[in-house]
Amino acid sequence: MLKYYNKESKKENHQAFIMLHGYGGNIDSLTPLLNAFSFKEDVSFYFLQAPYLMNENKYSWSYETSPGIWERDEPKRLLDDFFKNIIFTKYNSSNVFLLGFSQGAFICFEYGLNMNQQIGGVFPIGGFTRGAPEIHQSQIDTPLIIGHGENDKIVDISCSQKAYEHYVKIKKMNNVKLITYKGGHKIGLKYLKSINLFMEQKNIK
Repeated sequence: MLKYYNKESKKENHQAFIMLHGYGGNIDSLTPLLNAFSFKEDVSFYFLQAPYLMNENKYSWSYETSPGIWERDEPKRLLDDFFKNIIFTKYNSSNVFLLGFSQGAFICFEYGLNMNQQIGGVFPIGGFTRGAPEIHQSQIDTPLIIGHGENDKIVDISCSQKAYEHYVKIKKMNNVKLITYKGGHKIGLKYLKSINLFMEQKNIK
């Protein structure tokens, strides 16, 4: 079972925000975002910790099985177990949102967009895809809001630009945005404001 920290809403019939940190992060990496979000009343936050320890308090969502080849099936099973037993027993899928940074954004693209029931939104930041990623047909109308720093030296902005083109032109998704902002490999305030606006428009407080 994946380790996670839950900040629970006191509201009934509320939403779940699943937070996926980047390579070398941990369960606490994205908790500062709570200070930037305007929708904490209706939303329960789940800060996941990736399963594979790199070194002291630094974790990864996968590991190399051989040079350049990364394990996918094992982390997928762990995520399947988390969503089946923790999230979808409590929340309607349309009330579930995924936000990931860097390697966590890769999970948003590769895992979130392949769930077999439509979710409320997918928010990958400073991320990347591999090859020609698929999507599940149930996610064709799912809001996908991609963010990336214009001067990112870790993951080039072209990765998100290519992802945007792929999901719009090849996969024909209907609700995709790309938001770029000044700065490097970080989560920009401009992007966070766009997520706040998105949730506000859905009347989520």
